[in-house]
Amino acid sequence: MLRRFYTPSTLTISEYKFWNSLEVLTISQIPIVRVACSEGQNISTTEKTVSFTVMPEGACWNSFDSAEVFSDDEAPSNYIQTTWAPLPERFGFTSTGLVVEFPWSAENDSRIVTGCSVDARWAKGLVSQSLVFNVILQPFGGGPDYLSGAVSTLIDSKSCSAKNNWSIFTPLPNCSWSHIDLDQGWLQALTPVSLESATDQLFQNASTLEYLLSKNAID
Repeated sequence: MLRRFYTPSTLTISEYKFWNSLEVLTISQIPIVRVACSEGQNISTTEKTVSFTVMPEGACWNSFDSAEVFSDDEAPSNYIQTTWAPLPERFGFTSTGLVVEFPWSAENDSRIVTGCSVDARWAKGLVSQSLVFNVILQPFGGGPDYLSGAVSTLIDSKSCSAKNNWSIFTPLPNCSWSHIDLDQGWLQALTPVSLESATDQLFQNASTLEYLLSKNAID
């Protein structure tokens, strides 16, 4: 008699009579980051200031202010350049600023620059993972009913857009989101010089972030 044996490596879910997936739910502190950028500004070689968004602690942004971020020896570049820039308190609830410089003009006398305000917070959240989905982070307002669907909405409908045609999340009104102060040394470590820049003559000394933005033709 010929017998056929199955090893665990050949079994599939369809061959089991009873099966189910596993889901894990955990309450934890999760990072939430919102970023708002100013419109592009044509900055000449003599200008040193860039406009950044002012980020209110618990509301949408609706104003801008300028900060001095450039020195006298700015060198022209033919690729997108990025610079982490700590912002003063007048810019609101910001963890850091990010300056994005687009390639310089053909005459090397100006370039388009935008200033981005980064607001990073810790928030109470629900971390879930199953065999079907990857890890999902979902912020909530807290309380005993978080498993019953009482997840606080992050949508502040149409209040964050000048044109009132889109929505974006805002911090919860109960001040449960705590501020994250991003160290400039840590940010620099996150964006080191790209390994590709050593072999690509067009992107010499470009950071990983600069190389990513430039190669993906961000405009």
